[in-house]
Amino acid sequence: TPQRIINNMDTTKASAYALLAVSYLGRRWKGRPISVKELSTAQGISKSFLHKILTQLENQSYVRSQKGARGGFVLRRPVEEISVLEIIEAIQGPMFFQKCLLGKPECNAEDGCAVHNIWQSAQQRMKQTLETATIASISVEATSESLDMTTGTYQPNSDAPVALRSE
Repeated sequence: TPQRIINNMDTTKASAYALLAVSYLGRRWKGRPISVKELSTAQGISKSFLHKILTQLENQSYVRSQKGARGGFVLRRPVEEISVLEIIEAIQGPMFFQKCLLGKPECNAEDGCAVHNIWQSAQQRMKQTLETATIASISVEATSESLDMTTGTYQPNSDAPVALRSE
């Protein structure tokens, strides 16, 4: 069965695309900025949507932009130093792991839902996993065209689905 990229509970396309973009920047950087056009073409993400994502990542100091004909984006830190969680939270904010499974607005230890303790524990484990997984550990080159957002799987040009996974 296919593995999940990250648990699909609240993962947005923007977060998945941000992970793809940062991973691509890390793999393709050869001392020159990567243009939005190159990144957009390689990843199959619209230029305008990708530019919004990269601007958000720039505002959070994960990437730096360079203007001009040879401009583009570069990472501010090596991919070995950037966690998957950092990129998700840069796009979705730190509240990503603080949502009630049943949708209760004020779910806490004192006034929790029926599954609060189990869900809290699962969220903590997932957060720890994503904190320790680095962008460098994403082991499969993927594009948005091969990424199934409903199942969280990477579908290469073969019959066997492979998930982006951290090692």
